[in-house]
Amino acid sequence: MPPTETLSIHRLRAINLLDWARLLWWGLVTPDALKAYQKVYGKKAHKWVAGALISTILWSPIFIVMSATLMNNRLIQVDVILPLAPIAMTLASAVMWLITWVLIATLDKGDENASYNPNNILPFAIGGLFSYITLMGMLGGITGLLVCLLSLILVGTCDTIGRRLKTNTEGMIGVGIFTGVFVVIANALFNTRHGIAIFVKNADGFSLIGLAIFVISAVLGFVCMALLTTWIEWFIERTPIGGKVMFVIVILSLAFLIWQYYLGGWHIFQPPVCCAIPH
Repeated sequence: MPPTETLSIHRLRAINLLDWARLLWWGLVTPDALKAYQKVYGKKAHKWVAGALISTILWSPIFIVMSATLMNNRLIQVDVILPLAPIAMTLASAVMWLITWVLIATLDKGDENASYNPNNILPFAIGGLFSYITLMGMLGGITGLLVCLLSLILVGTCDTIGRRLKTNTEGMIGVGIFTGVFVVIANALFNTRHGIAIFVKNADGFSLIGLAIFVISAVLGFVCMALLTTWIEWFIERTPIGGKVMFVIVILSLAFLIWQYYLGGWHIFQPPVCCAIPH
């Protein structure tokens, strides 16, 4: 390989966030750029950066929301959610971020278990609890649904990014988030607390009704996540602006979550003191 060609292609580094953005652009807009990079540095030279990028997109919404509650417990209703919940969820999402990063970076795409260890149940459960706690929090309602929607879009987008970058992703997070949303909706409709008793005070637990709600929600979650992923893939692959639009959405979604939960953006969604409804 001529030295000039090698020097013209910047080597990606996992510690450089600009390289993450560059790889994200390749995955969504110019996938052929990856081939040129691999021709110079090897087929697996991008995988540690890809692992860091994809794992961060997948797990950062959960980490941001849960860790923010450790700094400000007004973001959750402590009379409903146990104080242990945000601590456990923050640690769980951090550990799973590291595990997913390493697995994406070290295992081949052909390995069916590439980024789904240690068991799909963990990301599914964490995703479900995340959406449940988010929707039950003081920023629930429209804001909670928006956060869940952004998280689902990020997970769905990672499926296309992973395929283009020749890595795996973790779609079970999205199935879990959808399931949690449907469980909350069902409980609201029936005025119950069935389905998810973990971390929740005064929950009815897994009765027959609760089990039925959970199973139906899980099936709906799987179907909806498949449809969302398919639509995002179609939008990126079949429209001229799809990749660029999703690149902007990914960046803005993460920026919004940081602003909302770390920088106090949630204040604008609260009613004035004179109009606030006491709990």
